[in-house]
Amino acid sequence: MIPVLQFRTIFFLFIIFVAYFINPLPVSARVTPEDIINERSEVYNQKIDNYSQSSQDRLKIVSERITRMNQAKTDELSWIMETQGRILDEYETRFPRKNTKQVEEARYWITYTHEAVAYQAAKIYIFDISGESNLESDLKRTIGFFRSELDSARSKVIKSQQILTKVL
Repeated sequence: MIPVLQFRTIFFLFIIFVAYFINPLPVSARVTPEDIINERSEVYNQKIDNYSQSSQDRLKIVSERITRMNQAKTDELSWIMETQGRILDEYETRFPRKNTKQVEEARYWITYTHEAVAYQAAKIYIFDISGESNLESDLKRTIGFFRSELDSARSKVIKSQQILTKVL
């Protein structure tokens, strides 16, 4: 009885093994943020091709303005974060082994916030447009989204500043 059971088990496993190699499972392609941006950009460009020249110019001007504003604001926030890091480094140099728990927390927040600011700087804003007749509301919605994300980065900078102040 045992040899028959072993034979059936081995035969069953062999069939599964062969079936697996004959019909491999489909492998899904990994979607990267760049793929998402490219897809959204392509859809956006297809939509605005049918818009009037004045609407296309308006979209281009506002898009460039958002990009410049994002760059300027994130450069400023990044400079603040670098300054906070230098201040904390100097504090650690002058007072080694003092408030180590608070220093670690401040270091964490400075690093976390600096990464958040860098992430904000790398963002590309593509308008989610619903039609030429709704252009103003679509622009306002995207601008509002941009402002809220920039305010989020700014609030993280303020939080890290408050934590650094507690250490000092």
